[in-house]
Amino acid sequence: MFGNQNDLLILHAHIPKTAGTSVSRVFRKSFDTLHLNHYHPDPNYILDAGKLATLLEINPWLRSISSHHIRSFPCRVGKKRIAYVAFLREPTHAFLSFLNYTRKEYHNLPLETRRWWPEKTPEMSLRELAASHLSNLDTGGDYSFQTRFFCPPSVMSCKGLTDNNDYGANCYEIADLILSRFLLVGIVEEMKKSVALLHARLRSVGVVIDPRGIRRENRLRLESKIPWLNKSDEIGAKVLACNQNDGRLYDKHREALLSDYWRLRLHNAFAVPGADDTGYETIGDWAIGKHLQTREAEICELDHTVSIQKEPS
Repeated sequence: MFGNQNDLLILHAHIPKTAGTSVSRVFRKSFDTLHLNHYHPDPNYILDAGKLATLLEINPWLRSISSHHIRSFPCRVGKKRIAYVAFLREPTHAFLSFLNYTRKEYHNLPLETRRWWPEKTPEMSLRELAASHLSNLDTGGDYSFQTRFFCPPSVMSCKGLTDNNDYGANCYEIADLILSRFLLVGIVEEMKKSVALLHARLRSVGVVIDPRGIRRENRLRLESKIPWLNKSDEIGAKVLACNQNDGRLYDKHREALLSDYWRLRLHNAFAVPGADDTGYETIGDWAIGKHLQTREAEICELDHTVSIQKEPS
């Protein structure tokens, strides 16, 4: 188990455009000044174990942190055990909400971020911006922003797993393994169920949060506002098809969330994932190791099958 509640630090890995404001409000309402919203102007900045340790030196009583930069996942920071929380959002909704936000906030974005976008971004239609953004990305057709969040290039490249994308590698298997060690993988479209399950899991280890008043913000209603979002439109079809691994990740963890939620409601029973030590310094290192072992075993099995097929009868 996680141990004493005072030895537990909750890290909310806030993937952009996944209702992070609403989630961080729950922690702020619950822990007041012992919750920290930590956001850095550099999109590639990462809160690793060393930087987290510095934050705890400044305020050793911190209970929770929300940040876009929690992309390294240490199992411990000093004497603190870590409970990770993240939310996934339906991939097409997340992608278009991200574009819409960038269009509206372009002039307020840091220079490091603005350089990745056309100068005419605020004047472009959502369809034009989608076409421009997808054409400028070297992703092989699969954008999968949420999957890449868990596979930053600084971590992946040292293992030879980079795909030369500046934001992160598109590796479903590693992202899924990392999320399997999280206390909660919530679903934006199932916010109340997600927070109810988070409340139950934290309560079981002695941490109480206030889930009341949770609400979604910045919600983009796609069906009525985006008539080109269909398979008959050239750009619409690309947008609908550009998040394949995010779709796999979302579908799997949405199903798991709903199953766990109804088990909680019907039987008051639930698991508390993420409590066991991986034996590695970070969950990411553990996930990469598991992925490489699986891939090596699959290659060996394939080689063995091919060699048998080549043997004369």
